[in-house]
Amino acid sequence: MKILDKIIKLEKCYTKLEENMKILKDKSKIILLKKMQKEYENVKKSNIEIGTEIQKIEKEYSEIEENVLKKKEEKKQQEELLYDGNVGCNIKFIDNVQSKIENLQNEIDKLEEEKSVLLDNEESLLNQKQKIEDDMKSVKTNFYEFKEEVLKEIQNAKIEIKSGNEQIQALRDSMSEEVLNKFDYIRRVRKPAVASVEDGVCQGCKIALPSMILDDIVSKRKKELICCDSCGRILYCKNTEKIVKKRKSRKKKSK
Repeated sequence: MKILDKIIKLEKCYTKLEENMKILKDKSKIILLKKMQKEYENVKKSNIEIGTEIQKIEKEYSEIEENVLKKKEEKKQQEELLYDGNVGCNIKFIDNVQSKIENLQNEIDKLEEEKSVLLDNEESLLNQKQKIEDDMKSVKTNFYEFKEEVLKEIQNAKIEIKSGNEQIQALRDSMSEEVLNKFDYIRRVRKPAVASVEDGVCQGCKIALPSMILDDIVSKRKKELICCDSCGRILYCKNTEKIVKKRKSRKKKSK
């Protein structure tokens, strides 16, 4: 492998390594996971609270229902007294019994209204509970899916970091100290240390390159690395033929 190809590959390895290191250092997704977990706990807490309210309603409803049955039994007993043949024409007794029957019926009606209100409240709470349980399922599913995605991304980053370091070391071992010092210096000053040449322009700083440098790139006369005289990056060109054609075209026009 030519030295320039090694330098290009080394730069790509360092860039990929930095991207993976950034993934490991980025805590935003972990923070989001904790936020989702807290959201789930809050929803779960609301669900428990509503469940407790429903239990209270059911208990109260049961107590009222028991009271209604008692009142109805008392009313039945009073009605039996009213139609007892032994009452005769005791108007005062009859009035007293009828008054008790009427009062008991009023109490029963009032209790039935309370039961109706409780049933309405219970239905409303049950609907809320169902919605919350649906939300819990959704939040839980999203949490575990996102958690799996984050863990997978972290695991892949660790694997690629290990592989990247091995590739970097192998490439550095195959290059001279002089070349590495030059590459490391450029990379410290500005990243990336390598830039492509397109249409006679350095893609690192976007400045047109002098004819002398373009000649060196096209002819490949120089064995050493060629750098941009504006930004200092190491230059490479994927398609030197394109530069040659463009320069020939310019010469024809100038004639």
